[in-house]
Amino acid sequence: MRKIKEKYGTSLFLGELPIGCKFCHAGSKIVLFITGNCERPSCSFYCPISLERRGKEDAFANEVQITSEQDIIDEAKIMDAEGAAITGGEPLFLFNRTLKYIILLKEVFGKEFHIHLYTNAIKLTKSNLKQLKEAGLDEIRLHPDIKNWGKIEWAIASGIDTGVEIPAIPYQFQKVKALIRYLDKIGAKFLNLNEFEITESNAENLKKFGYQLKENTIAAVKGSEEFGLKILNWARSFDLTIHYCSIGYKDGVQLKKRYLRRALNIVQPHEEITDEGLLVKGISFNKNLTLKGLEDLRNQIILKFGIAISLVIVNDEKTRLEISIKVLKRIKIFLQEKNLTSGIIEELPLDGKNRIQMTFTPI
Repeated sequence: MRKIKEKYGTSLFLGELPIGCKFCHAGSKIVLFITGNCERPSCSFYCPISLERRGKEDAFANEVQITSEQDIIDEAKIMDAEGAAITGGEPLFLFNRTLKYIILLKEVFGKEFHIHLYTNAIKLTKSNLKQLKEAGLDEIRLHPDIKNWGKIEWAIASGIDTGVEIPAIPYQFQKVKALIRYLDKIGAKFLNLNEFEITESNAENLKKFGYQLKENTIAAVKGSEEFGLKILNWARSFDLTIHYCSIGYKDGVQLKKRYLRRALNIVQPHEEITDEGLLVKGISFNKNLTLKGLEDLRNQIILKFGIAISLVIVNDEKTRLEISIKVLKRIKIFLQEKNLTSGIIEELPLDGKNRIQMTFTPI
């Protein structure tokens, strides 16, 4: 009987982790969101895609909206990506876009750049699989209805590493057992079970079906983790790799590591990086001050206190001074006398106007 292994306590698995998951564990995969469109299959009632992206053809590289192929290359470089995770919506809904991005990434970053794709398999054809294989797709993760289980065998036959990825929905024990028996028989590489997720976009539907939020979480469905552990214990006698991944792991480890990789490449001299991969710094502002007024004030600070010019900057987009925390603490009385409000903020390590402020602590 196989032993259940773990990564950081909340990523549990039998067998050998899928290669794509190993890269995700390192936070080294760029996430390519191809489109918010799909065929609205049976899983649409619990689809967790945000309302902002759902049903739209906009594509994103991580949190950056793609306006050109260069956006993808730039984002991959800025986070030192070692691979890409292609998702949606349904990536095959815009097959040519998906194919183009795979070819682009392989041409720019080489054949070792690992790419996996997630699909509901509705639009999947043998011709698609042939083209995806030729383009360099390394791994495919299917979430098919039972009527499309046969397409898993198509994918295996294509030579692409093939597995299934589904949410760990409580009360579907018999269905998942049947799936495991089938996958083990046909030689699939893995089954990924993701903790069932409640989001703003699916919460109303999930409540109608009796699903509840797990205590002390902001997105996990009650009973999903227990269901995942039940499946792992039941499947210990099979050869198939089975991986349960919690929301806490995705956000607390995987996403944090991706933020850290990005933060290391964009941090400015007046900023610091937290253990969570956020950028922290001081800010000072007065809504009545113009950009010219802020520039004058910056010059005064540099001259009066002998501050390095890189530690005090004017943020034109947000109309504020940004200051290293050490400098801010040193000059806070001066700033108060100038009627400025000051504090320390944490931001997601995104670009320019895309920066999202997470916390503000007055000082």
